[in-house]
Amino acid sequence: MRRKRAIKTLALTGVIVVLMSYVLQQLSYSINPFLQLQESVNSPSGAYAIEIYLSDAGATGGYAILGVRVNNKTRWRKKIYTENHQADANVYWLSDKAVVINGIELNIFQDKYKRLQY
Repeated sequence: MRRKRAIKTLALTGVIVVLMSYVLQQLSYSINPFLQLQESVNSPSGAYAIEIYLSDAGATGGYAILGVRVNNKTRWRKKIYTENHQADANVYWLSDKAVVINGIELNIFQDKYKRLQY
């Protein structure tokens, strides 16, 4: 009896941790004071968007660009592009699966690009 209760408690705790992680990850783009939304570019079908954020780390790191894929139906977000020492981005879609950000072609479901210069 105690073992079943312990397993249920552990399972419930795990579910709560997963849900909290999801909520915090999704909110991190909208409530982060260091990120400013620069533009949002919808895919040809309108199912997805790429949101471009400008991050200003000040004297410690300068500017960086973050590209975030957004499912317009569920609002689920995933970071797919990061480039520091960059203050602007040129974004255009090739198809519903492929986008070009600053000359880098990405499959929005498989690829991630991270360029960090120090």
